[in-house]
Amino acid sequence: MMAAMAAIHRYRTALLTCALFFMVSYNAFLYFFTAYPFNVPRNYMADPIPTRRALAREIMEVQREIEVRTEFSKEVDRSWGKRLLVVASELDPRVATSQREVKVLVSPALSRPTGSASDLGQLRRVCPERYRGRAFDEDMKGNWETVPCQSEKFRDVLTIVLPAKGWTAQRIQKVINIVRKYSDVDIVVLTHGHMEESLEGASVVVKRFGLHTTESKALNSIISTVRTPYLFVGHSLVSFDEETNLERLVRVLEDNPEVGVASGAYKDTKGIWRHGCLQGTAENYELEYVRGYEHSHNECMYCDDVLGPFVVRTEFLKAVFLTETMEGPVMYRDWFLNVHLARKLVMTCPDVMFYVDSEPTLSRNDWFKIAQKWSIEHILPPEGEGIRFSCDEAQISCNNLMKSVSSFLVPPCCREIFRKELQYVQDCADEIGLHYELNAGSLLGAVKMDGMLPWDFDSDIIPDCGDKSVWMSKGRECLAKKGCTLKTVLGSYWTSTCNVSTVDLNCYENRTKKLTADYSKVPTVILFNGIATRVPLNPGRTVRNYFGEEYLKHAVHWRYSSNAIFPVDDGSGQTPGLWSNCIVPSFHSCIDHFPVDGNIKFHKSRCKKP
Repeated sequence: MMAAMAAIHRYRTALLTCALFFMVSYNAFLYFFTAYPFNVPRNYMADPIPTRRALAREIMEVQREIEVRTEFSKEVDRSWGKRLLVVASELDPRVATSQREVKVLVSPALSRPTGSASDLGQLRRVCPERYRGRAFDEDMKGNWETVPCQSEKFRDVLTIVLPAKGWTAQRIQKVINIVRKYSDVDIVVLTHGHMEESLEGASVVVKRFGLHTTESKALNSIISTVRTPYLFVGHSLVSFDEETNLERLVRVLEDNPEVGVASGAYKDTKGIWRHGCLQGTAENYELEYVRGYEHSHNECMYCDDVLGPFVVRTEFLKAVFLTETMEGPVMYRDWFLNVHLARKLVMTCPDVMFYVDSEPTLSRNDWFKIAQKWSIEHILPPEGEGIRFSCDEAQISCNNLMKSVSSFLVPPCCREIFRKELQYVQDCADEIGLHYELNAGSLLGAVKMDGMLPWDFDSDIIPDCGDKSVWMSKGRECLAKKGCTLKTVLGSYWTSTCNVSTVDLNCYENRTKKLTADYSKVPTVILFNGIATRVPLNPGRTVRNYFGEEYLKHAVHWRYSSNAIFPVDDGSGQTPGLWSNCIVPSFHSCIDHFPVDGNIKFHKSRCKKP
């Protein structure tokens, strides 16, 4: 008897080992030998998960100390504020700098030069400035003064680049002449046309490119030749005067190393002034822009994108280059998305004013390029209604999503297709008069998400095993008309495969006989992605019994769960409240960017239909 038990144990161990080897090998094959079904960006930043966990530990330590001190009525420890400020700085540098600025403003204004006192005796690229008070100049022009210091010549600090594709020769000449009048710096002109030879000289370099060379490629090609640490990209510029204070923008970059780009407000030829600060959010295959700011520092707004000309660190532009297939306003929108991935902040200082021809605008065709590169389905521009793109337009494939669900949410357009193909099975069942209910992950999604789980790649229903012959005859014929196949995989497990997705049919014996009379009269239905779909009598109770403790919290797909091979519960193999680390943490739809509890963040797009 003991020998038999030992043999059975050895057999089970060998079987589990083989299963583990197969699963690991299969997942490795998916990762290394198959492509993702959508475009993922260049990954500028490191995995944020360890940082977030370290910050969470620090917050929890402060929280525990607060509880202990509260219990014994002890005074608040002032160090907590500093510790929490460090945490805030890691999570969002804009918040921390905003708080520092508030502290500074409490002190007298005249004692606040930009930069520390020790800097004043050192060589600076630009000297700091100091506020002299409102009463100093009633015209509100000279209320700030530059503090004397040792500084470099400004021509050794900054180079002006004029991306002048499409500009007339007269406009180029006008801008060069007026820039020379107010600023002694080198100017590089990128053009496809002709200019008077007299404009070229020691301070003006003209780079001519072929008509088919994009503006972005021309700009990338000259970056390595720039010798100054800062670069002013004067796109859309038409004029220049003392209001265009480039020293101010360089000072902002010098004093804030976490900032990579500094811009100003602008006034167009019709006299319309705007600060041009945009907040951009890329999340769950959607990109939304809003005008305005949430945080500020040194009288400048923190932005995600700026619409006006800007100053940038030369080395940063070398590292985060422009996409050479794009040009015009769309190439800058694309570039600022990359700036965000590089974890550099962007600021707009409204007191610096540029003179531009007009505010940049993008057509649907322009946004289409962003959608293709970044796998974006919905774009909400700063003005107007949302723009929707299909899976094909956004270059999103809904095939082979099994690989992606370990790290990424399933694109909404794919979920729409999955829902449509599940509907085919429902329609055939209703047409023939066959029983079905949602099951497993699909039922879980119905209860938690009112639809498909955003990290699931197939659908699950329960038919009655006694109806198998009808399913395989009339059901198969009905599904074939809709472009789907129906086959038996193993005994009670069947699958319906359509153009993109698979519906798993795990049949139960005597399912219809076990239904209550009340259910038979009025079956329970649930709105599954907006379509009424049959579910068990009490879907919430069924899901709780099936998935166990804390089922309302989310878990990575069971194929990628740590319990997938050796489940410790009823076989679901899922660990609630735990995501796996995203393999490309900069992607806008990484699962671990989203909370492990709740459904609001996963609701459908906010974009309006055009």
